[in-house]
Amino acid sequence: METLKSKYWVNEQRYGGLSVGGQLPILNVNPKDIQHFFHQLGRMLNITAGHYSRRALREIGPFLHYMESEFNVKVWYNNKGWHAMVAFMNVANNAILRAFLPPSSKPVEFGITAINHPLNLTKEQLSEVTVLNTSVDAVVAICVIFAMSFIPASFVLYLIQERVTKAKHLQFVSGVSPVVYWVANFFWDMVNYSLSTALVVGIFMAFDKKCYTSPSNLPALITLLLLYGWSVTPLMYPMSYIFDIPSTAYVSLSCINLFIGINSSAITFILELFENNLSLLMFNEWLKKGLLLFPHFCLGRGLIDMAMNQAVTDRFIFSIYLSSGEEFTQDPFRWDFVGKI
Repeated sequence: METLKSKYWVNEQRYGGLSVGGQLPILNVNPKDIQHFFHQLGRMLNITAGHYSRRALREIGPFLHYMESEFNVKVWYNNKGWHAMVAFMNVANNAILRAFLPPSSKPVEFGITAINHPLNLTKEQLSEVTVLNTSVDAVVAICVIFAMSFIPASFVLYLIQERVTKAKHLQFVSGVSPVVYWVANFFWDMVNYSLSTALVVGIFMAFDKKCYTSPSNLPALITLLLLYGWSVTPLMYPMSYIFDIPSTAYVSLSCINLFIGINSSAITFILELFENNLSLLMFNEWLKKGLLLFPHFCLGRGLIDMAMNQAVTDRFIFSIYLSSGEEFTQDPFRWDFVGKI
């Protein structure tokens, strides 16, 4: 059996409402018992009641009867909606105001406008909200690293096969220079990698991930993915001289890419959570500078920084510029941001 609490339109779509004609529970208190209690208390403390005190005790009965309101207006609100309480309270106040207007007045000409100015987040609250929002995006970055680790590893398969079968040696004997050989391989690998990059960007755009697909962040995302392929592909080529079996090389290089990319990105992100420990923060800064040598870390860290920057923009900076109607976002290509990555 469904109840109001189990219905989707009540819990998820409605943020409040009004109920009229309700009756408060009658106060089951005898005014004489209250007066007797204060008389006994005065005797115990040796206090004599004055004129105003006796008058206040006599008025307790009418006062309690006045509080027994038989009809009232109750405002209901869902605290998941940040402005629900203020909005529905204002609706109730407007209804009461227009109900007491003279018959000759037009209700549409009278009303109460509620203006709500929430306080800006403090530095600690902003940091907490940013970490919570970017925790999910950190998982997204790890998933991207996981997917993009297999593509560069596959580029050495044909290189190993050609070296083992002496096909590369045959090309060199036929007059192909080593420079042309490696440039042609690199160009072809980058064409294949660009197709994978287009698919990744298409998936982000399909799910409308603002921290990656907004007008200011989309160029940075595309640049980050393309430069990752540009830098990690040459790192895979020397490995073609180490392995003799293409399948073994593919699995080994994929695991190495996954290990470096996921661990480095996750470690630096986790260390940022210990913001009260200055030694760990300093160590994390040095660690991030050292890990810039690895394209895998640059890709993951760049995606996390983009998500963190968007979270800060949504929670803090945009609220400052809201009054002027101008949305402010930080350039992701700054050197101290994604630019150095």
